[in-house]
Amino acid sequence: MAVFTPIGKVQKGRLLASLGFFFILGACIATFSPSGEKLLRDVLMTTISPFVAPPTDIVIVTITEQTLERFPYRSPLDRGALADLVQRIDKAHPRTIGIDLLFDQPTEAEKDRRLAEVIEAAESPVIVASASHEDDLTDKQLSYLSRFAPSAIRGLAALSHDRVDGVVREEFPGRLVNGNWQPSFASALAQTAGISASQAAEKMVYYRATGIHPARFTIYPAHAAAFAPPAWFAGKFVLIGVDLPLQDRHATPFAVLNGSVAGALPGVVIHANALARLIKGDKIITPEAVAAFAPFVLATALCIWVAWLRISVLVKPVVIIGAVVSVLILEATAFAKAGILLPMVAPSMLLLGPASADPNA
Repeated sequence: MAVFTPIGKVQKGRLLASLGFFFILGACIATFSPSGEKLLRDVLMTTISPFVAPPTDIVIVTITEQTLERFPYRSPLDRGALADLVQRIDKAHPRTIGIDLLFDQPTEAEKDRRLAEVIEAAESPVIVASASHEDDLTDKQLSYLSRFAPSAIRGLAALSHDRVDGVVREEFPGRLVNGNWQPSFASALAQTAGISASQAAEKMVYYRATGIHPARFTIYPAHAAAFAPPAWFAGKFVLIGVDLPLQDRHATPFAVLNGSVAGALPGVVIHANALARLIKGDKIITPEAVAAFAPFVLATALCIWVAWLRISVLVKPVVIIGAVVSVLILEATAFAKAGILLPMVAPSMLLLGPASADPNA
């Protein structure tokens, strides 16, 4: 006849302590791992990512403070000067012209009319920034926007900001507008060159320079571009937008190591990064959940095995820490070489569970 021995107070205490530990661990993972993953991804993107060479056929023309000081007023932007700029660029035979400016209300009637005529008469495809009700535009603004240069191609200029910290980490693909799919600004630019863009959201690829700084696209200030030789724009994707301290600037992963000011990029530069990804076919690869966690499943198995071994308590943590660090290095290398992004923070925290087990106690 079997004899059952009741669990002693010590065993009960250990069980309750273990349950409490796992509860606290689960709460910590749920609370801290999402923000930790984002932070770590931002660091990887700006330090070791393989995305270091944006295409040379993207040119950005920026409206700067030095541009605005040449006009009698700052706002609204002088559309007569913009018409001259677009006409000048079009004569150079670029591949595409993208205007990252929202024409949602009238300014001076004659200048408005002239800009619309220049856009519609352009020999090169012209993409005009667009928006919808989801971008908080009124019916009146949307009506004017649709009537302005109606034959121009539209591309939604929205960006996908993280709801917690506002950083642009996802690429905005477009959305349904009145039952029809309207592509993003970058997607519309790419499509004029026969480059297809998915309607699914992708991880945002940012091209970096040596070190931790954003890659430098070819950029000309608008007041200089107006007198530029045609070779500057011939056969290029030319994007026109603002580069002003307090207008249309957005937080990016570069803010982690460069500071909030240097890490905030103009919207037109973010569109240029998205266009560059489409042109080059670059992509951040995020494996399915099973494959993504496979390295840590193996590491967890090792940690459990080590925890069961009758070895010195000083050796166990060294082996476990070594296993975790090895997996993290392998995953960082996968991102640096092939753009493969795997979860790193949550699985590392999960390893604390089996790693803390000591069945020999």
